[in-house]
Amino acid sequence: MNDRKKYNTFPVQGEDGATYQVTIGSIKAEPEGRYGYEKDRLEVWLEFSPCVGSTLGTFTELPIKEYTGDEFLLAIMNGAQETVNRLVVEHEESDKARAAAEKHKAELDAYAERVSGLLKVKGDQT
Repeated sequence: MNDRKKYNTFPVQGEDGATYQVTIGSIKAEPEGRYGYEKDRLEVWLEFSPCVGSTLGTFTELPIKEYTGDEFLLAIMNGAQETVNRLVVEHEESDKARAAAEKHKAELDAYAERVSGLLKVKGDQT
């Protein structure tokens, strides 16, 4: 495993229209069977600036094969693009779900307020 080297940094345009600077961090190999992986693979750590949603960094997976330098960088950049787009969609879906939950909670609170008005308060003579 690499000792926190920093490699190339490149821009990625997200589906949200924002541009993220992606820095390649560690690169490590993971064997088949470890953590339930079905085949050998490379894990490339990607760091984002600004963060994508609330994600500062994550791995992208690449197959084990012989790469040229340009081919390897292109594979990482393509993996980064897919990862950023997935994270943008997940963040947008999470925001929509949170907004819907907050709206539903407000509706329930209004309902509770309305039905509580049907009861007399102890000591109230009206």
